[in-house]
Amino acid sequence: GIHPLLIKAPLYKYNKDPTSAEHMSGYCTKHAMVCRSLLIFNNICLYTSDEVLGARAILESQSAELLPKHPKWNRMRLLAFDGDGFAKLLVSLVEDPNNHNSSVASYIAGECHKKSRCDIAVQELKALVGHKHIVHSMVAKAPESESWLQLMAHMVVSVLALNPKVVMLVHTNLDAHVLFDDNFMQHFGDRLRIVPMCIEEVASEYGFLTPWQHIKAHGNGRPFYYVHCTDFYRYLVLYITGGTYLDTDVILRQDLSKLELGNSIGRESEHYVNGAYIHMVEPQSVVMKYCMESQPLTYNVWEWGCAGPMKLTSAARVFVNTTDLVVLDVNAFYSVHWSKHEQYVDQVVTDAEYEAFGQTQYGYHLWGKMMFAGLQHGQAPSIKRHSIAGRALAATCQPAIMHCLPLS
Repeated sequence: GIHPLLIKAPLYKYNKDPTSAEHMSGYCTKHAMVCRSLLIFNNICLYTSDEVLGARAILESQSAELLPKHPKWNRMRLLAFDGDGFAKLLVSLVEDPNNHNSSVASYIAGECHKKSRCDIAVQELKALVGHKHIVHSMVAKAPESESWLQLMAHMVVSVLALNPKVVMLVHTNLDAHVLFDDNFMQHFGDRLRIVPMCIEEVASEYGFLTPWQHIKAHGNGRPFYYVHCTDFYRYLVLYITGGTYLDTDVILRQDLSKLELGNSIGRESEHYVNGAYIHMVEPQSVVMKYCMESQPLTYNVWEWGCAGPMKLTSAARVFVNTTDLVVLDVNAFYSVHWSKHEQYVDQVVTDAEYEAFGQTQYGYHLWGKMMFAGLQHGQAPSIKRHSIAGRALAATCQPAIMHCLPLS
């Protein structure tokens, strides 16, 4: 009786030839527990979080066998599935056939699906507490251009290729295939995880609902709201798990785990620090707690940097004479100031100069928003091959699994 339900799910497209051993009905005969787990995911709102996590464990245990045959299987690892598809399926189960207005059922399905996703997001963060090599990044809304996606792929490679122990979490409510190709996800396997971005639910779980609701109540609908969301959420996930946060336009040059930088942020100029890089050695950092709890005192909906760079600059002053925070020199991540961002892409450096830079420069915040400003649809930025950005991008280009940013 489960076959009609299974074939509705877009991720489970095995060989459709009925004579093939990989035909779905034949497959489920041989792998009953796997198909039951797929069914649980397909009807996620009807099951408890424990049941869904159990199903996920079963799917993960089979991934080594199935992944080479089915690249899209990798998306099932956590919650990178078609949310709308599951919500519609639930509507078909609860909708009154005599009621042609399905808006109420659609709302129920959507809310139920969101709750299930966020329950598991909370559990995923809890499971990673104490992990010594974790990196977070975030995508709050769909990237504005293909170049953004290409730059983000370079960032992921720069992180995961430098340290084979790193697990990277990309927090987003977008589907995985919007951000990364199947080959890219398959290449990194369980080290690259797409996690739902559930700010309110996670903030509530860890006692930071009040400052978050202040931002939401005053900022929602304002021009910088999504920026403030990611500012707050990076503090929250680092408070929970510790580890490193990186913006999607940061390219690493060095394995940060070998540098022993301590709880640290980077200075972007003489007077300001920036939140494109943050590292907290252990969970429950007092610095991240300060950055969240003090938001209601300083939040300004019209100020782009109020919840991010300005808040971190304030934290740097508060903790300047303590062991709780180190402010790294401007060369660590911001060797080119945002006002001169063109130098990253058009100023040529020699091999010797670039090698020397690597002694004090841990990575490059490439100021992607400015780099891509004014580009038309399908247009790529002009990046000289022997510029700092060109060299960093060339070092992180793996054409077999990604579309690299073009260099001139």
